[in-house]
Amino acid sequence: MEGGYGVVPPRSEENVPTETYPPELQGLAFLDRLHAYVPGWEVPKIRPENYATGYGFMTDYLAEIFAELRRRNFQTHVVAAVDFGPMTGRNQDAIKKTSAGMLKLLHPHLARENGYFKNIKDVLDFAIEMRKRVVDQLAMMRPAEFAGVDYGYFPNSSGLTP
Repeated sequence: MEGGYGVVPPRSEENVPTETYPPELQGLAFLDRLHAYVPGWEVPKIRPENYATGYGFMTDYLAEIFAELRRRNFQTHVVAAVDFGPMTGRNQDAIKKTSAGMLKLLHPHLARENGYFKNIKDVLDFAIEMRKRVVDQLAMMRPAEFAGVDYGYFPNSSGLTP
């Protein structure tokens, strides 16, 4: 599967040393169950110039939108669009769930039509990068078990074209 359609290049950033985590969070089993994480240094600091100056969402209105989206299953879009091949079940689940969440936020009215695979490919590549960050941490702790993970995927045989 190496060299598949959607292969995310290796990360070059410095990894976070797991010794900085509290002792309860340093176990491999716990860390492997994290689907994704965004390092804090990649998130810009909130400054007064970033505050909204006009109208914005009311938090209860936005919470209601999220509650409604929670009832909808977007993993079926991901499963219908791509084949993960021999990727482990835990990696597949993490990537499917992260992709489904991003699809809900970015494309809440997604339908199978022109551009369908492009939307899914974009969020899928993002989800794979996020999962790769978690597995990279695990590979630092136990290289024999977590090194050389294949993140390739192919368009599914359901007729979707890239």
